[in-house]
Amino acid sequence: MKKNFFHFAKVLIAVLLLIITETTIKAQTIAPNYVDGKVYFKLLNSSDTIPVYNGTGETPAYIADLVAKYNVTKLYRPFVSANSIILKSIYRMEFSNIASVEQVITDLKAIY
Repeated sequence: MKKNFFHFAKVLIAVLLLIITETTIKAQTIAPNYVDGKVYFKLLNSSDTIPVYNGTGETPAYIADLVAKYNVTKLYRPFVSANSIILKSIYRMEFSNIASVEQVITDLKAIY
């Protein structure tokens, strides 16, 4: 009986340590309110659209500065199939320079 209890306790401790480690690994490293390297933004005029960028090919002129400055890897509309015009005007930008998230937001506000 004691042997089974100690085996169960070891397994329980191992599972708890795994859960704690897993949640720590996935935590944001720069800002607790943002996902590292990803920013969502909405265009003020819902009828406006901007071309998407997938990180390959020619860089569109409208984001050339952002791509160079923050190493933007993607810019796309995540809710493109939504029925709402408001959701269709939301874009997601992914970038590698995660330490500059506040500056990315400031620069996006200046552009859009």
